Amino acid sequence: MAKRVPLFWKLAVESNELRCFHAPGLVPVEQLHVTLLYLGGRSAAKAAPLNDLSVEDLELMSQALQEMKGMEVYFDATRVLQHADMILAEVALPESLPCAKANPHVTLCRSEHVAPIFAQTLLENPSSCVALDARKLRLCGVVDLEEGPARPGQVREKREADVAEGTWVHVKKHSSMGCAVVTLPTPALRDAILLRCSKVVLQGNSLELKKHHQKQGDGSKLEVPESIFVGWKQPKRTAGSALPLMAEDLLDLFDGFCAH
Repeated sequence: MAKRVPLFWKLAVESNELRCFHAPGLVPVEQLHVTLLYLGGRSAAKAAPLNDLSVEDLELMSQALQEMKGMEVYFDATRVLQHADMILAEVALPESLPCAKANPHVTLCRSEHVAPIFAQTLLENPSSCVALDARKLRLCGVVDLEEGPARPGQVREKREADVAEGTWVHVKKHSSMGCAVVTLPTPALRDAILLRCSKVVLQGNSLELKKHHQKQGDGSKLEVPESIFVGWKQPKRTAGSALPLMAEDLLDLFDGFCAH
C-alpha cells in the first residue's frame, strides 16, 4: 500500500447551502472545504514558505489544529463571487480557529484550465468577478486533516536531478550554478506567483524570482510568458550552511504555490 502523507488541514463544510451555486463549463468541487494550512506532504521547512510562515509558527499551528481535529466550527460565508473560470465563497472564520490564509475561502466550482491558486488571484482583485450573493450565510464545518498518497520520490532520499516534472510545473535546474527555470501552465499563473512573492527562503537559501527571458540567435532576449527565472547563491559546504537545492526541492515549492 502506498504511503499516505498529510496534504492540508481543512475545515470540511458540512452545510449544503453553497451547493446551489454552479455554472456551465465549471466542475463542482466534490468536497467543499476551507484550507487552513497547506502541507503538501512536505517537511515543516519546505511547507513554511508556502504559507508565508516561519517553521516555528507552522509547527505551532499544526499542533493547535491537531488538538482541534474533529471539532465542529460555525462560520460565515460573507459573499459568493463568480468568474468565468471559478465560483468561490469568501468566509469569515472565528478568531480561535488557526488559518494561514489571509483570504480564507471555499472554492465551489472551477474550470479545468485553472489551478486552485487562481482563487487567491480573484480574491486579491475581485473586480473581475460578479457577486452572486451578498447575504451572510451561517455554515458549519469540521476541522480535519486531508491525507493522500505520496508522490513518487517524496518519501525516499532525494537524488540529484537537473529536470523535474510535477503536477503543475516543470523545473530545469542548472547542474552546477544556483539558478533554474520554472515553467507554469499559463502566463496568468506565473504572474500570480510573481505578484505574491519576488523572494522566498527555501532550506536556508534566499531565492530571487523574476520573469524569464530567453536569449535569441541575434543576441536579443525574449520574455517567456509562462516561465520564472529563479536565482540563488550556492551555499558553501560547511557546517551549519544552507542545504544545496535540487530540482525536486524547487518542484515541491512551486507545485505547492499552485496547489493552494
